[in-house]
Amino acid sequence: MQPILIGKTLENIYIANIGNNNGNRTDLKIHKILKSDFRNNTSVTAEKISFSYEDPTDFSTQPNISNFDAEAIVISGNSVLIFIKNWGDLQTNVYKIPTTPGNYTATKISTANIDGLITGASDDIFSDGFMKDTLENELEIGSQVEGIIGFDTGKYYISREHFSISLDGNEIVFTQKLYEFSDERNGVLSTNQFLKETSEFPNPASDILHINFDFNTVAIYNSLGIEQMNYQYDKNTLDVSKLPLGIYIIVFQTENKSTKTIKILKE
Repeated sequence: MQPILIGKTLENIYIANIGNNNGNRTDLKIHKILKSDFRNNTSVTAEKISFSYEDPTDFSTQPNISNFDAEAIVISGNSVLIFIKNWGDLQTNVYKIPTTPGNYTATKISTANIDGLITGASDDIFSDGFMKDTLENELEIGSQVEGIIGFDTGKYYISREHFSISLDGNEIVFTQKLYEFSDERNGVLSTNQFLKETSEFPNPASDILHINFDFNTVAIYNSLGIEQMNYQYDKNTLDVSKLPLGIYIIVFQTENKSTKTIKILKE
């Protein structure tokens, strides 16, 4: 069975049928429904977003070898970001398609060497090594984690699905479980808001990001939580033209040490 993934915005729910363990699927689709329809009706009509990746050339059956399997999506502005799990090289590539119904070619915008398989994504990210040891101890080595969600309060939930394996004649069982943890640091994941109504534009950005509030310092982190140094800023603009394509977290700090965190897509 191919995994069904769910993303959400204020108005819509996105249900992605894009699992591709065998590497031979050509019918990848994301179903888009209104939250109001889901809440108020016993049946809903979904809009369909169909797509194919821009770079695969081999659609032969390759169980757990292909680099075009996916189990994670994030909605960012008017784009669906698809994080594929590369069975072959243990990297992840991020692809982008519009949120409007249609048939698209997914464009690769970023690559990260994660030395693992991405099985879930959230609007927020971990800083490099954040709670790694704690999470490994809590989740137990061998757990099959399938979902993560983060909230502005710094609280996160991780889900583990039921999984069993036989080793040397002994069956090891991991029960279905939901984990909760928090990050209260003032760092990459800081969500202290010193202005309730601010805007940053354009987003997605290609060169200059305009900021309509004053700040003293700024730090930009990539999707792995590593600070980037190839950018320049002044009072109300941020030059991101030299940053590689991808998703970034930007942390601003004011004179009174308040912080504001935003997420941008560099394209």
